[in-house]
Amino acid sequence: MAQSRCAFSIDDELGESNQPVTRIDKFVSNHSHELVSRRRWFHQHPEIAYYEEETANYILDQLRQLGVQAITRAAKTGVICDIGVGSPTVLCRFNMDALPIPEKTSLTYSSLNDGYSHACGHDFELAWGLMLAKYYQAYPPNGTVRLVFQPAEEDPGDDVESRTGGQWLAQLGIFDGVDGAFSLHVDPELPVGTLSIVEGPVTASAFDFDIAIRGKACHAAKPHQGLNPIPYAGRVIDDLAALETGLRARIGEDGFVLITPSQVASRVDLDSPEAGSRNTIPEHVFISGITRVRPPQMQTELLVGLERICEKYRDLIDCSIKVVKRAPATVNDSRLVPFVREVGSRLGLTPVEKVTSWRDDAGWCSEKAPTAHGFVGVETDNQSVLHSPYFNPDERGLQIGLKVLIGATELFLASPSSGRLSAALDN
Repeated sequence: MAQSRCAFSIDDELGESNQPVTRIDKFVSNHSHELVSRRRWFHQHPEIAYYEEETANYILDQLRQLGVQAITRAAKTGVICDIGVGSPTVLCRFNMDALPIPEKTSLTYSSLNDGYSHACGHDFELAWGLMLAKYYQAYPPNGTVRLVFQPAEEDPGDDVESRTGGQWLAQLGIFDGVDGAFSLHVDPELPVGTLSIVEGPVTASAFDFDIAIRGKACHAAKPHQGLNPIPYAGRVIDDLAALETGLRARIGEDGFVLITPSQVASRVDLDSPEAGSRNTIPEHVFISGITRVRPPQMQTELLVGLERICEKYRDLIDCSIKVVKRAPATVNDSRLVPFVREVGSRLGLTPVEKVTSWRDDAGWCSEKAPTAHGFVGVETDNQSVLHSPYFNPDERGLQIGLKVLIGATELFLASPSSGRLSAALDN
């Protein structure tokens, strides 16, 4: 790309603050109301994994109105579009799905779908995606910009293969041949004006587990006539905590491990839709939960430890475990991160290097393409935490995130080495 096409140099002028006003600044400023309007539409229309039909139709309609031609559907409700032609190819990824969490913010643009909300900030991402499309339609890139609106990041929903959207898109080859991939997530634990980006692992590898313990049902006043699985469930939960403690002791200062049992349910019989009464010892107890681990090489110890917990009780009771890889760690490429840092510096953002216990489907992308996944501060108050009915991110983060994404992709496309990043990974 010629230097004159770089958005940080074209049409620069000095404002009252003596800071350069760039094409990106002008674009975001001129479209700030539209950016907020797009976010609020998505916020009012939350849809869960693989049911994002209204969301997908809205995205398709907006892209077509912009004149985007190369649009495809993938992974049931996903939307992918390419703008521009040729190499290099830069990708930006935006999560689509909401959560089955009721909204209690009392905002004038609160969720219209009772029991569901965008309590993870994916409405911000979707608004960024549409505005990136608008920007690159107005200023065609020297190369290809691929925008990926990805479904089902939070949960695999009812996918028969238990895949989240990122895994499905990776299997379809959507991330193949990409020279650089950028994505952002909002972070309510960071102040507005803060940008976090690190090299190496930034999110944790994630495995979900389901443990099934089967005893023998009987009257609760005659426990000797059956085999109560509930005390064994208590022991298993204690063992999960002990495994977490043991792994943490060996993982080192830069590592992280978490094992969280988050659901416990009992059934008198598998054909029974309810747990039964307190007068009945159930035949089945089910324990479900999540794990997070970093660095990736600790995965084996975690998985072996989970299996051994069930083995411990198999001579006493029927105990089995199913573990599903929900997402690999997102690993940021050391050659891609500087583009994001440079943009943050030019925007005057406070730099932070934060790794997190969260998982993100960006991990599936980072296994296929050089990736830079960062976090934009949207802190408001103590109640506004992710996956909360009160989640209410500061909308000032909308403009910041959009500037970072446009700026990073522009700098990447202007870099002489950008088209060689993917090839270097294969050598």
